[in-house]
Amino acid sequence: MIHFVPRDNIVQHAELRRMKVNEYAPDSKQANEYRTLADKIINNTNLTVPTPIEMDELEDLLIEFGILESEENAAKMISQADAAKKLEDAQGEALEALKQGNVEIVSGS
Repeated sequence: MIHFVPRDNIVQHAELRRMKVNEYAPDSKQANEYRTLADKIINNTNLTVPTPIEMDELEDLLIEFGILESEENAAKMISQADAAKKLEDAQGEALEALKQGNVEIVSGS
């Protein structure tokens, strides 16, 4: 890989206007990424034909550059979200029961 180009929402803005990013927002970070890529291609002295990478290699690169969560981190995030949802549901049910007067509050002392 000669250069990693992150994707920015400015790409969609330019596409909607049928413009290139370098025309739509020439001073943007994304336009600078494209200029850097072009410079690296033009000045590349390693004139080899790249070979396609496998999906696993692509996923590793996406994780390395922070675009994709690792499966382990994604599983943790899902687990945390599920736990938070269950707690929120339980709190909602308890509040609803209190509103309807279906709960007896007992002191522990």
